[in-house]
Amino acid sequence: MEMNFVKVHTVKDLTISVILIAVGIALFFVNKGLGVTIAVCGIFLLLFYKSGYRCDGSGPVLSKKAFDVARSCRQPLLDFMEGKEVEPEISAPAEGGVIRIEVYFSKDAEIAYDLPEGY
Repeated sequence: MEMNFVKVHTVKDLTISVILIAVGIALFFVNKGLGVTIAVCGIFLLLFYKSGYRCDGSGPVLSKKAFDVARSCRQPLLDFMEGKEVEPEISAPAEGGVIRIEVYFSKDAEIAYDLPEGY
């Protein structure tokens, strides 16, 4: 099953962008150069900065958390994700290979997706 996560705006992204644009407009009357610069930064944030994710472009907005674990934890971790009764011991990578795990989650919707690298 392949999942595609699309980057989307969060409420926080939109709020920061709108505040910067408003501050830029207000400063335009005090210092034109500074006002225009801040307003343009707000517009660029609105256009390009997206910190949320959606699974296949629909559903709730998700956050992303990524971390590395030791490769020796791979099989117990895969067994756990398949639903087997296993208590995986996750350890920090020391020597050898690592597995990067990316977790997309929403606390509000109580939903999570995990994608280990190479899975």
